[in-house]
Parts: sequence; C-alpha cells; structure tokens
Amino acid sequence: MTVKKVIGKLHLWLGLGSGLVVFIVALTGAIYAFQEEISSWLEPNYILSNSKGEFMIPDKYREIGQKINPGHEVHSVNYKNRQNPVEIVYYDMEPFHYSIARVEPSTGDLLHHKNFKTDFFYQVLQGHYYLWLPPSVGKPLVSISTLVFAFMLFSGIIHWWPKNKNARKQRFSFKWKKTTSFKRRNYDLHNILGFYSSFLGLILCVTGLVFGFEWFAKGYHKALGGKTNLSFEMPKVHTDSTQTMANSDTLFQHYISQNNFHELEWHFPEKQHPVIYLSIRQQEHVYYHTDHLFFNAFTLEEVKTNNIYQRYQEATFADKMMRMNYDIHVGQIAGITGKTIAFFISLIIASLPITGCIIWLNRKKKNRKGKSLKTFKPIDNPQLLVKNG
Repeated sequence: MTVKKVIGKLHLWLGLGSGLVVFIVALTGAIYAFQEEISSWLEPNYILSNSKGEFMIPDKYREIGQKINPGHEVHSVNYKNRQNPVEIVYYDMEPFHYSIARVEPSTGDLLHHKNFKTDFFYQVLQGHYYLWLPPSVGKPLVSISTLVFAFMLFSGIIHWWPKNKNARKQRFSFKWKKTTSFKRRNYDLHNILGFYSSFLGLILCVTGLVFGFEWFAKGYHKALGGKTNLSFEMPKVHTDSTQTMANSDTLFQHYISQNNFHELEWHFPEKQHPVIYLSIRQQEHVYYHTDHLFFNAFTLEEVKTNNIYQRYQEATFADKMMRMNYDIHVGQIAGITGKTIAFFISLIIASLPITGCIIWLNRKKKNRKGKSLKTFKPIDNPQLLVKNG
C-alpha cells in the first residue's frame, strides 16, 4: 500500500470517528460569530440620554448589586461611557451562577438583569467548548477532535492533490453541468471547499488548540519567544492581620477620569488575594488591547506580575500574540470582515463531515453492489455447453 493510500485510509477513519464532534464545534462557532451584534439587537438598547452622567464608586454599586441579587457574589463592576449602563457582574463557582445587572449610573436603578445560564449564546458556547457535557469529559473530546481535524486538513490535501497540471485545472474549480450527478457535486463540495478553506481552517484549529491543551499553549508561546507564565494569577502581596485595606476612592477617580478607554472593570480584593484588579479595555469588540493592572489593597501601590496579563505596552510580542488568540479565533481581530470570514469558514468546516460521510456511504454502497453480483466459474469442457444447448 502506497503512502498516499495509507493517508487516505487514515483520513477516512479519523474523519468518521471525529466527524460529529467537528460538526458540532464548527456549527456552534459559526452561530457564535455574531453573538455581540445579535445580542445587542435582541436585548433592550439602553442609551441613557437623560442620565446625569455621574458614576458612583465601586463599593456603592456592590451594595446595590447585593440588594438586586442577594446571596450571590459581586465579581466586578464594569464602567463604559456615561451614556451606557453600569454592569454589575455576579459570578459564583459552587453552585455555578453567572449573571449581569445593568443599572443607571447615577441612581443605581435596575434596567435589566441577564442570567447567562438561560442565555441562548451561553448555551451555544457550552456546546462549542464542552459539547454540553461535563468539562472534564467534553473539553478533552473537543481538543482531541480539533487536533485530529488539523491532521485531516493536511491529509485531505495530500490524498486529493492532482498528479499533473491538467488535472489541477479541472479540480480547483466547480465545473458542473446540468447532467452532473449528485455524487460528483458532493465530491467537489467536499474537496474543493475543503482545499480553499484549509489555511484559515488551520488558523482556527491552532487558536482553538491553545484553549484546549495546556502543553500546546505553552509550546506555541515558547515557539514565539515567550518566557512568562500563561496562567492568570493574582500577584502575591504581604499580608498583616493588623493592617486594614486602604480607601480606594482616589485610585478609582484617577482611572475613571481617563476618557481614552472603552470599558473599565473593577474587581474587588479578596481575603486570600488582597489585590485590587483593574481591566481597562481600550477598543470595542476586541479584548487583546487591554491593560491589566494590580494594586496592593493595603497600600494602593501597583504590583507587577510575571504572566502575560499586564499593561499592553509592556507585553512582549509572544505575550501579545497569546492575548490576541481569542480575537483571532473568532475573527474579530479584523472587525466585521474578520467575523464574516470566520462565520463562512466555520460553516464550510461543519459541512465537511457531512459531505465526507456521503462520499463514504456511496462507496460502501457501490462495493456492496459489486460483491452481490454472481460470478460464474468457467466451464472446463466446451462440449458440455454444446450438449446442454
């Protein structure tokens, strides 16, 4: 058996084994591509033209948030411009709870409360990450299938690649006639679309594997020249039982007065980690261009970290690439054009297991027909044939 035939066999059986997972992951990825745009269209649009535009300090919003949603931990307070609601974010690990209360900035009046557990796009994301299974089961399945699919992109091109130039001219475009059979159309859809989407599909695979495998993320980061830690960790600060946490109002006023950001997230210090964490996003629709700042809750001095989450300008090339990973994966690194491309590439990827399975079924059906044909043993004595008429 030649190398090309071995690759073809691997492509077939690996495809049949991972096809359903690839279909679900790709389809949910396509649905999630325009999540922000669709959510902003479906949800109430709060443009607070009558707002006084006065922000309250984070502790005040935390008090309001505890009254709105008692019994749940206020994770952060998110500030945008003064014509947008302030978002109070709740996040509990056990039992799991994730929701957002949008309030009027100057009064704290509740405008909208969104629970992500019942949100459509949150459920889509759970399918994309975990196939709606427990994370310990779903995440490895998705990651392994993504790795298999990356191999299949290469193996599919090698198996299908034409031997000569004349054949290439015919195979790289759809040349259908009215008489072209469904089998041929399906074959071309699988191969030609698979070929043209392979490069961008590989980018989606690589960026997806960064989320899926820790060893892959570390290797990818190191290959780019990275040396810092990839894990998000609060920096350690010296704690003293006699100390009390400082009043952070001055720190808040300093950063909220800067009007050159899209969103400022204020995270409250905890007993285990007495650190005030600020996430200052510079641009709408992208997450990589963000300053991550950490302050000692006792002294309000800035604390440096040894991971990729730091001030954007201080990050190395490798760290910036890792922080761009999500924006590249969903296409929003290139704005609405990138999202549109990611949407169509994801749809094509979702179609490949279907068209590939149809090709396999057609061949299987053809082989069965071939085996069902009766074979006659040659007659050794021609005189018997004459005698029996």
